Amino acid sequence: MQVEALGFIDFGQGLALKSVMAEIGDHIELTGTLIRDGAGFALRAERGVIYHLQLHRVPVDHVEKQVRVAGILIEDRLIEAEGVAHG
Repeated sequence: MQVEALGFIDFGQGLALKSVMAEIGDHIELTGTLIRDGAGFALRAERGVIYHLQLHRVPVDHVEKQVRVAGILIEDRLIEAEGVAHG
């Protein structure tokens, strides 16, 4: 299954934001606002798309801030996050 994601593509001269089609299992990087999602967290990305996050650490300092999330797309709109950083 392909999922449209707004991510960063490396063109060799830096990163550019681009709408890309991601497959389940692909490594992706997205930016957006980190929000609370029930007992967990989610990323509100471009166009208001919500990606639920599986996190190994709780990024409470980043809630309601612009962040960059890197991880593996494991389901439609679900990312196993490897890291969350200020974006």
